[in-house]
Amino acid sequence: MAEKIDIEASENEDYNKRAVRALKERMHKIHEGGGGKRRIVGP
Repeated sequence: MAEKIDIEASENEDYNKRAVRALKERMHKIHEGGGGKRRIVGP
């Protein structure tokens, strides 16, 4: 039974890590402000 609890906890931890990563990526995109598409690169 202890192994099953450990597996469930591990799955929850993995899910949470993926969710946090997705939020960080979304926040980075928001902080960028859409300027990346309009940036002029080079002369």
